Amino acid sequence: AFKYQIRIGIFGTQKDIQYLAKSVRGYEAENFVHFSLVENNFCVNSYDIYAYSENSQHSDEQDYQLIQLIFHHAPLIDIRDIAEEFDSHVNLERTHISDVLTWARKLPFSVQFYIRTKLIVEPIVATSLAILLAPIMLLTALLVRISGKGPILFKQQRLGLSGREFTIYKFRTMRPDAELAGAQWAQKQDPRITRVGALLRNLHLDELPQLWNIIVGDISFVGPRPERPEFYHQLKSEIPLFYLRTIIRPGVTGWAQVFAGYGRSVEGSKVKLAYDLHYIKCMSFRMDMICLILTFVHIINKFFWGEMALHEVPTPAKAQKLIFRSTLFIFVLIAVFTLSLSAIAFAKH
Repeated sequence: AFKYQIRIGIFGTQKDIQYLAKSVRGYEAENFVHFSLVENNFCVNSYDIYAYSENSQHSDEQDYQLIQLIFHHAPLIDIRDIAEEFDSHVNLERTHISDVLTWARKLPFSVQFYIRTKLIVEPIVATSLAILLAPIMLLTALLVRISGKGPILFKQQRLGLSGREFTIYKFRTMRPDAELAGAQWAQKQDPRITRVGALLRNLHLDELPQLWNIIVGDISFVGPRPERPEFYHQLKSEIPLFYLRTIIRPGVTGWAQVFAGYGRSVEGSKVKLAYDLHYIKCMSFRMDMICLILTFVHIINKFFWGEMALHEVPTPAKAQKLIFRSTLFIFVLIAVFTLSLSAIAFAKH
C-alpha cells in the first residue's frame, strides 16, 4: 500500500537525527516521518518541514539557507520542539536558562490571560466541589478516625509560587510517628502507611482537603507538585533549573505526576522537572483537561485492575489501551447512573 512520508530536513548532525528518531519511536508517526540532513543544493520544496537547533553552531552557508527559508515562509521548527511534541517533556541536557528567557519573552497573551483566569475561576470551582463532595469527605474523615490514634488532617509546610511557604492539608494516611527520625522520601509499599491510608492513597481521597488550598489561592488544580522545603533546597542544589518549578502555582495533580509518576529520589525529581518545564512552557486549558482526565484514568486503572500507571507503561500503544478502557468504564458508570435516575423518576409517576 502507498504510504506518504513527511520529509523533515535537519540543519544539524546525525546525532540530531538519532535524537528525533528516538522521540517518535513507539508512535504511529514513526511509520510516516523521515528525517535526513539538508543537502547543500536543496531548494525550498525539497522537504516538507525544516528543523534546526538554536544552540548549534551553523556555517555561514547554513545561516544563509535558514534566512532564505524564513523569507519564503517555509515551515521551520526547532528540533527540540519536534521532540517535545512526542515526548511531552523538555530535554534538560539541551535546555539552558537562556532558552527559558526566550520562552518567557515569546509567551503568548493567551497563556498570560489563562493564568489570570485560573486565579478567579478555580476557587469558585473548588468551593462548589467541596460542597458536592462533603459527604465523601465526612465519610473519609470517619474512616481515618476509627483507623487509629492521631489527627484526622495531616498538615505540612510546602513551597508554592515564588518559593513562598504555605500549609498543605491532606487526610492522614500514615502513622502519627511516621517522621520522628526527620523528613523522608515516600516509598512504594511504605510501612508507615496505615491500611485505611493505603485505600485513601489508591483512590487519592487523601488529597480532597487540598480543595481548601485551591480556595485560598495556595495551589491550582494542575501544576507542578509542591515540594517540602527540606527536599526543595536539596534538589535545587543538585538539579539545574529546578527552581523554575516555582514560577507558577503548584497543583493537586500535574503533567509530571501523570507522565513521570512520583519522584522518590533526586534522579526521579530530575525526570519530573523535564515534564514540569514542558507544562510551564505550553500550559493551556487543553493541557489541564488532558491532565485531569489522565489522573482519573490512573486512579481507575490502579484501583480496579491494579495495573501499572501511565508513567510506567512501556509503549504509547499500551497507554492508549488503558485510556480507552478507563474512558469506556466512566461512560458506562454515567449511563448506569442516568438510567437509574430515569427509572426512579418513572416509578414515581
